[in-house]
Amino acid sequence: MINDEEGWLDALESRSLMSHAYDNSVALSIISKTREKYISIFQELERELKENWSLEE
Repeated sequence: MINDEEGWLDALESRSLMSHAYDNSVALSIISKTREKYISIFQELERELKENWSLEE
């Protein structure tokens, strides 16, 4: 179901860091990664679920 294991693990690590992101540079880095990488893996998962797991729109 998930093709980019490394991407998902990175997203999970970023999520964990975000809950303690009092440093502005850490927060901005996570925002940048979200725009550049995470949105596409979320969209890929959504597409996989719709196509192969009968997730209705």
